[in-house]
Amino acid sequence: MTDLDPTSLSAAEQYRLLSSIVVPRPIAFVVTQGPAGWNAAPFSFFTMLGVAPPTLIFSAGPRDGGEKDTICNLRDLPECVVHIVPEALAARMNACAASLPREGSEVAEQGFALKPSVAVAPPRLAEFPVQLECRVAQFLDIGTRPHVAVVAEVLQVHAHDGLIGPDLCCDGDRLGAIGRISGQGHYARLTDTFQMKQPG
Repeated sequence: MTDLDPTSLSAAEQYRLLSSIVVPRPIAFVVTQGPAGWNAAPFSFFTMLGVAPPTLIFSAGPRDGGEKDTICNLRDLPECVVHIVPEALAARMNACAASLPREGSEVAEQGFALKPSVAVAPPRLAEFPVQLECRVAQFLDIGTRPHVAVVAEVLQVHAHDGLIGPDLCCDGDRLGAIGRISGQGHYARLTDTFQMKQPG
């Protein structure tokens, strides 16, 4: 048995350890409004948080001693579109993790096709099979670095034809989403599934 006290580890070591244990983590590919265009960035600290209203949470660590562009943008305009990433778009998503000047636009650099949103200002990226229009409900500072967690209410759900069934469940095999399984660039295909009957 390996026993580790996280307080004895650096922040980078804590990240490396926990990001390889808490798996798989879906990726929120988040579009926000930047100073000179649309910003897009992936976040693997991401999950569904609750319903009534439907709520998501994702978090971003610091960059260069300040906040990441996505967080800065959301403080200026607390609206975004969260996209679920399929394997077919993994390379383009990954390219958007590179640092750009704040006035740069990952959306423009990657040539994503834009669709107007219904309830928020940032556009949707047409290539992505699921697009969730969101409004920020609150920001939470986590830890001493700190990470900034964004709690966001889902205002509109958009999905490519055939993904959402009459039971309102998304077809996971057709969605073809990927997840992060470590902080070292390892990903998983979330299509090898099995079923168990839920008790009660």
